[in-house]
Amino acid sequence: MAADSLKKLHTSLVDNCKGYKKAVEDAEPNVKGLFSKMAALKAKDHAELHAGLMKLGEKPDESGSFMATVHKTVIGVRAATTGLGTNSLSSFVMGEKQIVDQYDGAIEECSSDRELVEILTRQKQTLLAKIAEMESRET
Repeated sequence: MAADSLKKLHTSLVDNCKGYKKAVEDAEPNVKGLFSKMAALKAKDHAELHAGLMKLGEKPDESGSFMATVHKTVIGVRAATTGLGTNSLSSFVMGEKQIVDQYDGAIEECSSDRELVEILTRQKQTLLAKIAEMESRET
């Protein structure tokens, strides 16, 4: 069922939102705004997927996963050792590309739900644009 891939993507968005909020706290000024926008984007996308899951009769889990804790710890350690500036963007890009793959899986599994596919496709396209922005700012 499509809900399985949506639940996985939903959990990843919850985790990413938490990670970006942590990154905003520790970021250097040159990427703080970008991380803040990414946190807002993840929150918005999460809310849309939450509604989509509810529409399918699913009860989304808002707690995220254990990986959120891992990501927040890694972000904190990286901030303390090398800083969170443009030098760290490649790590964020790598994570976002994994999310794109999750979008692909969800779009494929939800192919019979045109409205949901439109939402997922729009979110994926926005994310691809943000990935391109991050890649252009990498040092």
